[in-house]
Order: sequence, then structure tokens, then C-alpha cells
Amino acid sequence: MVTSRLLSPINYLFIKHKTHAKYSFYIPLLVAALATALFHFASDRVSVFGSSGLFHILVDPMQFLVGFYIAALAAVATFNSGRLDEVMEGTPPRLRIPSGQGSTSIPLTQRKLLSLLFGYLAMMALMTYIVGSISDFTAPLLVEAFPDSVVQVMRYIATFAITFVGANLITTTLLGLYYLSIKLVETDTRITKKST
Repeated sequence: MVTSRLLSPINYLFIKHKTHAKYSFYIPLLVAALATALFHFASDRVSVFGSSGLFHILVDPMQFLVGFYIAALAAVATFNSGRLDEVMEGTPPRLRIPSGQGSTSIPLTQRKLLSLLFGYLAMMALMTYIVGSISDFTAPLLVEAFPDSVVQVMRYIATFAITFVGANLITTTLLGLYYLSIKLVETDTRITKKST
């Protein structure tokens, strides 16, 4: 019960929609694969950890982005618009939630979708910052504890993971900004036209 509550923002990844996997998985996977391939040819000139490494490039903005994501989540949750509480038009994204007889798939409103999205981003930014801070202490120990061949494999794995998480955060953030700056404005415009 405690774990399910603490990790509830991850529910965003289990949303079912035809475009969801593209933004959350396929694009980040492609970016991570390309970045890892480039790293293969420049591994002697690219640092993964350390103050100038790939991880710090990703981690440094997280301390500011956590606050931005939480503020966006609060704004979405408290914004006074009945339209936000209507099921999304077209083929709405759906989410499976536990019920007394297994699970139930429910269509999402714009408010629910954006709340899940920014909650997920806030959690990922926080966890990335924490893991990045811990890596400053653990990475040198791992380098000393394992042979060079194992360390090199670990660098490839870390490069793939870092760029995947970074690309996932970027695509999801851009998707959230699209909904906030375009879709909600379109919604308000339709409401204004109907009222006039």
C-alpha cells in the first residue's frame, strides 16, 4: 500500500493511447540508441560521471525543474474550468485502475491527464537529482572495484539510461507544454464562441 502510493506518479507510463508509447518510449529509445552509438566512437573523450559528465548535464537542471513541475501540477489541479473535467475528445487516453474485480479502464479528462503527466515529471526529476547526487560518491568506488572491461560496459549502460531518461523528460515536458499552451487555449476559444 505504501509503495503504491509513493510510486503512484508512474501510473502515467501505463496510460493507453495510440500516441502515448511514441512519446514516452519510442522517441527516447531512439535518442538513447543514437547517443550510445556516438559514445562508442568518442568514449575516450566523453565523461559519463563527474562534474563535467553526461549525468551532471542531465542532473543540474533537475533542482529547478522539480519546482516548475510541481507548480504546473498545482495550477492544473486548481484551475477553475469545467471543460478540464470533461472526457477528452476523439479517442481519449485510458488508464486501468484497480477495482474490486481486478481492474477497470477509465477514459481520462484533460485535468487527470495533465495531473498524471506533471506528477510523473516531478517524480522523475526528483529521482534523477537524487540518483545523480549519489553517483558522485559511488561512481569512483565502482571504477576502483571492477576491471576496466566491466567499467566500460557499465559506462555504455549508464550512457543509454541517462540519455533515455533525459529524452523521456524532454518529450514529456514538451507534450505537457503543448497541452497547456495550445489545447487549453483551443478549449477556451470554443467555449467563448459557443457563449457568444
